[in-house]
Amino acid sequence: MDFRRQPKNKRVTPKVTNFADFKKRVAQAEQVDGNARLRRANQLSIVNPKVASTSASGLTKKPQTQSLSDRVDTAEKVVADHTKTHFFERIANLYAVRKIVFVLLLLMGSLLLAIGLAQYFNQSRYEQEVFGQGGTYSEGIVGEINSLNPIFAASEPERAFSRLAFSRLLTIDSSGKLNGDLARNFETDNDYRKYTFEITQDAKWSDGKNLTVDDIIFTMGLLADNSVNPVGHESWSKVKITKQDNYNFSFELPNGSRNFVYGLDFAILPKHKLENVAPNALREDKFSEEPTTSGIFGLRTFQTVEERKTIFLVANKEYYSGAPKLDRFEIRSFQDEESLTSALKSGEILAASNVSIAEFSDGEKKLFGENKTDLKRGLFAFLNQSNAVLKDPKVRQAIQKGMNVAKTREQLDGMTALDYPILGQYFDSSKVPAISYNQAEAKKILDDSGWKLQEDGVRQKGDLRLTLDIVTIKNTDLETVAKSFESQLKELGFEVNLRVVDPNDRTQNFVQAVLMQREYGILISEISLGVDPELYAFWHSSQATESGFNLSNYRGGVSDDNIVSSMNLEDGELRRAKYESFVSRWTESVPAIGIVQSRSSYAYKNSVKPYDSANKFVENVDRYADAQYWQVNKAEVYKTP
Repeated sequence: MDFRRQPKNKRVTPKVTNFADFKKRVAQAEQVDGNARLRRANQLSIVNPKVASTSASGLTKKPQTQSLSDRVDTAEKVVADHTKTHFFERIANLYAVRKIVFVLLLLMGSLLLAIGLAQYFNQSRYEQEVFGQGGTYSEGIVGEINSLNPIFAASEPERAFSRLAFSRLLTIDSSGKLNGDLARNFETDNDYRKYTFEITQDAKWSDGKNLTVDDIIFTMGLLADNSVNPVGHESWSKVKITKQDNYNFSFELPNGSRNFVYGLDFAILPKHKLENVAPNALREDKFSEEPTTSGIFGLRTFQTVEERKTIFLVANKEYYSGAPKLDRFEIRSFQDEESLTSALKSGEILAASNVSIAEFSDGEKKLFGENKTDLKRGLFAFLNQSNAVLKDPKVRQAIQKGMNVAKTREQLDGMTALDYPILGQYFDSSKVPAISYNQAEAKKILDDSGWKLQEDGVRQKGDLRLTLDIVTIKNTDLETVAKSFESQLKELGFEVNLRVVDPNDRTQNFVQAVLMQREYGILISEISLGVDPELYAFWHSSQATESGFNLSNYRGGVSDDNIVSSMNLEDGELRRAKYESFVSRWTESVPAIGIVQSRSSYAYKNSVKPYDSANKFVENVDRYADAQYWQVNKAEVYKTP
């Protein structure tokens, strides 16, 4: 049996029996074909009446004429029939396939979601958000801005500008150590009396002039001038500076000092801009508002709006140690901590110095970061030994014994305790006298010394009342300590007058009227402890003068010898022994009472990158040691495989 498939719709050819029959069939076929062509031509003429009806055989018939309205009616009928057939009659089909359509849409949505999630996780795997170049960093600081000349920088905002806008021979780096800024290298002889320096040849002033040794010599001359530097001019006047060429020079000291280099972090001023200005007129010169700079940032403008002053800085793209990542930097001054904190919360500024987020709400804390760094500075209560009451060593010992310093420290947000004028890393505290609190013993010391308690609660010895003036400057921590000492001294039988001075108030003239004249019994203040222990400036007898920094007027022959001999000793057991001997005598004589090691608290928006929290400071402005790397702008980048 043949199983081959037979073709479907097989055309059957009719049989033709004779030629006449064949001709008849051909004629019939031509007639049918001609009629079909005629019908198609008539349909075309409805749309275009010019089209003639033509037969397949090439014969042309006379075109049928229709009125315009007939043609329109015919066209509408054709469109209506087409719409009915191909649209309305098929709508019903959608209902029948609704489940299929829903499933298809669900599948398409799931597919798009899967693609989106895959792209997101792939991006998070291979991309990350990092800080980039450019942007403006705005920082708020409490304090007045009265001069942009760094030699007169007294307030915190002024010191911040000085550090960012001016070069120095040496500076404190991010590790808290002394390092070169302009200085590329230096050498000293064995007795530390001569220092030779070489400075970079790439430093330029913002007006394009080269910074040379002449600028350093000029600045040294100003530091030695009494009208410019009333406190400390004597020390600089004894230093001889010799120029070798534009980029090499040497210092010669009257006495050897290995600590001399730690004082070379002062800002350098441009000689070509100020050499024709008299030293006593320097403060009022236009340079104080429009200085020529050489630091990592330069001055763009200085504005005062509604009593608020702002310094606008611009990046120094030609800075010799490398241009900063930021384009601009703003220093905004505030009158008090309350307005500063408010500006930080509102977003007016991005960061604030000496602001803690401890009192912020939980929601606010999520928006900010905070760096807390111990400074190599100490907060002390300086007892003026020239004061009529404090001349008596027994009174000083009674104060030392009667002050509950631990209680005072509890009010200072966990700041590091500091009992001595030297940090504990430089000596063995177990080898010096311990300091302990005992109020009853303090009262007994006063009683035994003849200071008898009177009916009004104040002690008196002969005609002299036990009266002390406590002076401090406007600062939260300093004021806290001053008030604590005030209340505790009253418990011992002292009459106390507390005075808080605003250092930004020009009418009070804190330096000349208070510090230089030693117009206080007890001064609550801070001093630098130095990169290396700094004893000479604050505790040597020669500095117990109006122009010196010995704020206690402390004098001790043996202590002076220990200070001088320790200055030129290299680190070692002998040097530690000198420090221990000095601290022992300092503790027994009580020229001051140590309170805490100063701390820098810095709050900032999480959207910015300030200094590294691991950095170490000597002074608060040392936070700018890595200002080249501060950033505000973020961008997406691919991760390194």
